[in-house]
Amino acid sequence: MKRNFPRRLFPLAIGVFLLFSGCGNAAGSSAVEDVQETESISLAGEKDPETDSSCFDKDASLESRKQTIMVYMVGSSLESQMGAATVDLREMAKSGYDPDELNLIICAGGAWRWQNSAVSSSGLSIYRVLGGDLQKVSEMENENMGDPATLTEFLNFTLKHYPSDSCSLLFWDHGGGAVLGYGADEMYGYDMLTLPELERGLANSDLSGKKKLNWIGFDACMMGMLEVADILSPYSDYLIASEETEAEDGWDYSVLGDICEQNAFDGKSAGMLIEDAFAEYYEKGDNYGYIPDYTLSCIDLEKTAQVVSALEGMAAAASDRLDEKGMASLVRIRDHTKTFGKISDEDFYDYVDLYALAQSMQDLYPDEAAALQNAVLDAVVCNATNVPSARGLSVYFPYNNSEYKEEWLLEYRNICPGSIYYSFINRFSEEIDAIPSMQWDLSTNTPSGDADGSAYTVQLSEEQAASFASAATSIWSADDKDTYICWLNSRDVKLAGNVLSTGWDGRLFYLTDDSGDRYPVCAVEVERSEDYVEYAIPVMLNGLKVSAYIHVKVDDACPSGKISGIYHTLNASEEEGLYPDKTLIHIKDGDEVAPFYFARDIRFSDDHSIVPFEKWENTSGAGSAFTVKGNLEATLDIPEEEQDYLCLFRISDMQGNRYFTDYLEIRR
Repeated sequence: MKRNFPRRLFPLAIGVFLLFSGCGNAAGSSAVEDVQETESISLAGEKDPETDSSCFDKDASLESRKQTIMVYMVGSSLESQMGAATVDLREMAKSGYDPDELNLIICAGGAWRWQNSAVSSSGLSIYRVLGGDLQKVSEMENENMGDPATLTEFLNFTLKHYPSDSCSLLFWDHGGGAVLGYGADEMYGYDMLTLPELERGLANSDLSGKKKLNWIGFDACMMGMLEVADILSPYSDYLIASEETEAEDGWDYSVLGDICEQNAFDGKSAGMLIEDAFAEYYEKGDNYGYIPDYTLSCIDLEKTAQVVSALEGMAAAASDRLDEKGMASLVRIRDHTKTFGKISDEDFYDYVDLYALAQSMQDLYPDEAAALQNAVLDAVVCNATNVPSARGLSVYFPYNNSEYKEEWLLEYRNICPGSIYYSFINRFSEEIDAIPSMQWDLSTNTPSGDADGSAYTVQLSEEQAASFASAATSIWSADDKDTYICWLNSRDVKLAGNVLSTGWDGRLFYLTDDSGDRYPVCAVEVERSEDYVEYAIPVMLNGLKVSAYIHVKVDDACPSGKISGIYHTLNASEEEGLYPDKTLIHIKDGDEVAPFYFARDIRFSDDHSIVPFEKWENTSGAGSAFTVKGNLEATLDIPEEEQDYLCLFRISDMQGNRYFTDYLEIRR
């Protein structure tokens, strides 16, 4: 096998990745093309002859159906760049649903370009799916899909003109979770519907005070949250949504035919069918060359109050640790709780799994934790996921994202499901900020251990251990110009007393393809659970145009690792929305991949001694690119040749500040 070490780093790429973080903007919508073109289709056949109310009063075909599904489809960049809405409209039209039983009514807009001839980007219209076609039935007075009045207008129009025994509502587009909301109208500055606006749109409609919707669904990222369930509970029996980011393919709408065939119009039955189809679609792994993480849960909204009550109980109990002495344990619990929307080792959204949070609290508060776990299990009717630690409901718990913490906490007051919980997370944030800063001088904290690094430790002082939040260990080696490259960053670190301990089995990550060549890469641990460890490998694609993370899961089934997702770096642009990018990347034969390396140049003091590692110059950049031959894979393996390495700890205190210890030299 050929050895392929990075011969050259390209500093121009430094701005794309920060050390052990992902902060770049996604370039384009896929690894290969800026726009993924879809087949130009005409979903629309003959348009209705009229669009005023008399048309619907006289049309005998509009007699009452068993159900009306209303789809609020904000096309946004998902349609204008990728045609994702067009693909889903085609799926709906070809699903084989029975139009004599089901009305399928769609409000479509919010994209500057639609990749079909049925939907116009000028103005906002309502369409009816019928006979494999879209029929335009009305033009909207309101046009901004981020305006709650637009949602109200759509609901009222549909309820008036398309009678049925029951109704359900689907929101299609980007999602940003409880704090950011849903939708991003490209025609109106990427305006989103916040949760209070979403509630206003429902409350001002003819739904208010009447029979509830059977279900409300979100084909959007990260809307499977307690805050969303709490706000929607007066208007719907069930919520169908994802805790995690969704792939651009979203839901599998062929399920509409199954819903009609099985008469599964109630929320629970529909939710189970929708989830089964969703899981089956992604388990095939056909579209991406891998099976991405997926989550979709069906939540009984009548049980929301029980979950809120249990969360309030746990927050009340945990409030006794909101002081200088107790904060360390709470910070460590929060730091190790499952989060969502995380593509690198940085956590932008601060959404945590509720069940996992309770599980982390059970040693300190066993009764309250058990009550919350049971409440979540009772509320989540079904949960389609390949992520074991995702149990169906998440909640906002600010910790990592200090940049937006103050602003988001202020807005969160309006949507927090419980006053005790809000007081708890607000005080938690205040206590972290109030902790006196200590001077972490770790230059003399030198790790010690075995010569091959299989086990090594570092001693902390009493003060350091008291302020300790988390740690990672990293493995570095030098090239021929005193540039040290990071190959592995792992959080497999334990604190016992005042001693941090870890070990390294000598394996590093490589990208491989059908040529048999191995390309060494840097890998950063993203998540560690009882079932698996997930790493992110930073890369640049196709002439450094696209920055991405290749996610690799290591578990008992795949001890050498298996690709589980390829994600754009976070698009944290306030102008275009802070929501996650739904686009999954498929790296194919012929694509160009340049591994991105976290690197530092050694530095010396005036007396020629080596300065502390954290003062070495950051020289990170993209290495030499290779062209993929056949299928791309990632593997965790032993390097072919023995080499000298540096092992060191990166320690985070309770305020999120990071420090490096001195290093231990080993040879493996």
